[in-house]
Amino acid sequence: MERQFLRNTNGDSMKIALTSIASSVLLVGTAYANGGVDVQGAACTPKGSGVYDYAITNTGVTFFGSVTGGVDFYCAIPNAPQMSPPTTFSIQYSDDTGTAGNEIVATYYKMNRSTGALWPIANIYTHSGCSTGNYKTCTATFVDTFDPATYRYFVAITLERTTTAPNEVFWGATVN
Repeated sequence: MERQFLRNTNGDSMKIALTSIASSVLLVGTAYANGGVDVQGAACTPKGSGVYDYAITNTGVTFFGSVTGGVDFYCAIPNAPQMSPPTTFSIQYSDDTGTAGNEIVATYYKMNRSTGALWPIANIYTHSGCSTGNYKTCTATFVDTFDPATYRYFVAITLERTTTAPNEVFWGATVN
């Protein structure tokens, strides 16, 4: 795979690696006929101090080099007003250890448009009830009152790694 490094305005290399896009993974904001949506990992927005500690690989996100700790991402659900009320939340991921501390934590949220109050709707921990290995899917079901006029919907992702050996990749999420 070809790898390119971005440079910031003062010429220093930033810790963001880009690789070629694979054709077999999710598209940004892909809508389903029954009203669901896919969000691509590479389209999610990094948050906080770890913003330069990740790499985009194919269309997923993973740790850059030997970085350890946690890296947070937020994935917007752009077409929530057109969705049918969802009942499942899935993530597509790779997790070669499946142990706490070396995992992906995913939460499907709603946020009140007026007050900013947050409610977690569904959670997925790749170390708890999910398979280890490459290109896996883990699904959580839920019941929630779906109201896109009152709430914004998004997915929050945390990649966690305690040592440089584990390889966690968040490929994307599906809300359906």
